[in-house]
Parts: sequence; structure tokens; C-alpha cells
Amino acid sequence: MLAAGVPDTGTWAFDTSATADGIAYRLRIMAEDLAGNVSSWSATPADFALDNTAPSVTLTSPTGGEVWSAVHSVTWTTTD
Repeated sequence: MLAAGVPDTGTWAFDTSATADGIAYRLRIMAEDLAGNVSSWSATPADFALDNTAPSVTLTSPTGGEVWSAVHSVTWTTTD
């Protein structure tokens, strides 16, 4: 269980930073009354995965040692 007693605001901030990557997850949302009677629930129709790794950026140009003048392109690659 991730949370209980969350008010019905239509949104909930799911902080995944402490949740393991690479595992198939599904979410199920249940609504209960004060007596604990479940009146309704809904679940994701398919698995989803988490990627909590930080993005990485690699500068590909310039690579160092160049002498530039005028206009040049700076290029990079990123992964997440």
C-alpha cells in the first residue's frame, strides 16, 4: 500500500524515488467509506515501469582542443 486516507482531490503526487526500477507495476485505486466498505476500485489496464535513474548528458562537440571562430554547432546526447 502506497497511501491511505488521501482526500478526493482527483490527483495524488506519487514520489517514485524510493521505489525500485525495472519491475512491472500496476496501480489500483480503491474508494472506501468510514466503515471500511469498499465501494469502488479501478486499476491500470497494463503494467508500467519506473525509471528513477538521473538523466545523463554527454557533450559531443566541441571535444576539446579546437579553435573556434564565427558560428559553430554545439552537440550532445542524452539518456534517461
